[in-house]
Amino acid sequence: MVTLTATSAANSSFTGWTGCDSVLDGKCTIKMTSGRAVTAEFFDDGDGVPPGVEDGGPNGGDGNDDGTSDSLQGDVTTLKTADGLNYATVSNTNGAGQTNVQAVDPPADAPSGIVFPYGMFEFTVTGIEEGGTVHMEVYVPYDPVITGYWKKNVNTGQSLNKRDKTRNKH
Repeated sequence: MVTLTATSAANSSFTGWTGCDSVLDGKCTIKMTSGRAVTAEFFDDGDGVPPGVEDGGPNGGDGNDDGTSDSLQGDVTTLKTADGLNYATVSNTNGAGQTNVQAVDPPADAPSGIVFPYGMFEFTVTGIEEGGTVHMEVYVPYDPVITGYWKKNVNTGQSLNKRDKTRNKH
């Protein structure tokens, strides 16, 4: 008998085995009587956030509450906020990829009198045609209540207040 253990890379999740005689506690056991093909299957959602971080978020790692672990979705990312104390979830409803998702401190030139209790979020959305649009949702804790958010145009550097598009989720 041979027992195999799968170890995920930093940004991937182990999703299962094929070709095993039995699987118990994530370990594959096979009886070797001749050559065998066994496959350990992994998934990398491409967002740059380790699955262990996403899985530690609200709702058991399902920050947007859609019934699927965020670490298994390329269009949903749960991560620690800039202060490291809370979680936020960034998702899009287009099914587009999200890469390089991270929480960062507000810049020194942030608008005067504006508080960013969870910092700011940077990410790249992939798979949208030039001129296309994407609907993004950012879920943050209820307390403090968020009354607006700022979106920075990377081409012009201009920040826009999107106060009318705000609600708290977690």
